[in-house]
Amino acid sequence: MSYYSSTLFSFLGKNSTTGLDISDHALVTAELLKKNKGLSLGRYDMEALPLGLIESGMVHNPNRLIEILSRFVRKNKIKNARISVPVEKVYFATYTVPNVSAKKLRDEVKKNLKEHVPVPVSELLVSYDVLAKSDREVVVHVSAVSKILIKKYLSVFKRAGLSASAIELKGHSLLRSLIAKKDDQAYMIVEFGFLKTTVYIVQEGVLLGQIESPVGGMLLSRLLEKNCNILFEDAESFRKEHGISKNPEHKKLCMPLMKGLSVLTDDIDDLYIHWHTAKHDLIKKHKIEKIILVGDNADMPGLAAYIQATLRLPVEDGNVWTNIMDIKTELPPVTFRDSLHFAGALGLALGGFENE
Repeated sequence: MSYYSSTLFSFLGKNSTTGLDISDHALVTAELLKKNKGLSLGRYDMEALPLGLIESGMVHNPNRLIEILSRFVRKNKIKNARISVPVEKVYFATYTVPNVSAKKLRDEVKKNLKEHVPVPVSELLVSYDVLAKSDREVVVHVSAVSKILIKKYLSVFKRAGLSASAIELKGHSLLRSLIAKKDDQAYMIVEFGFLKTTVYIVQEGVLLGQIESPVGGMLLSRLLEKNCNILFEDAESFRKEHGISKNPEHKKLCMPLMKGLSVLTDDIDDLYIHWHTAKHDLIKKHKIEKIILVGDNADMPGLAAYIQATLRLPVEDGNVWTNIMDIKTELPPVTFRDSLHFAGALGLALGGFENE
């Protein structure tokens, strides 16, 4: 019933909106411009962050982040943006509340949330989606994160000369860019990054859960470095250029990569099994149709094929232009391979045009 509406706070754009996706290791931005027949891509850019600057969502050196972010927003002429920040802990809950007016619904959601989270509701920023409603009740799915953490990021943004027009969870922005409006199927979105992989379950335009796996591009390269006694830089080059290669000459080098990926596929499989076996009185679960693969390390050769062969579930690279343009008739300015890096930022920018 709900499609792409969940934000922690938001103001709509007019003729353009900019998305800024901040992760533990990178800044990624994309601007969408309104045109006669829809939207087009404006400025876009990305920049790596020093390792250890942000870990599990915590900023260890705010002054250094402010310096990098300030330079980045000046370079890309960003004054305000819809932003996602790395959040380690997200509380999810699904429950019923009385069917009251739209103005009073948020109060009912927050009043009942205390029964579903281990911390005071006053310490949380809350967003919610309406899954179903009757004359008497409304079924809501709630996402909540630490208010203190978000306030710290807002302080960083202000000092960097950046205004936040919206704050969202990464999963919400990903599903907005990857899942067509009114698509009521269930999917897994696998965001394969450099430091970790996050796996999301979405259905009917709602983020219903997520897990994190420690397997990312860096771990795979470290395994390759250790097991094959090569330099990390050489391991990175092989992983990015060849990945899970079918060339018999690369068999020895591919073995550590497959060993690491087996941990990831086990994590994905555990979530898949839980989704299909754990009963929920308030959610009518659909069968997961496929895995959608995105992320700044998702372009590793052979990754999608390996996951598909292991899990026996269709896997496809995400089309980040799903709700922006028809790539069959219009050529995007970014290659399909590079576009996998921009899924979150584009989804954030799309949110500025959500109710138009």
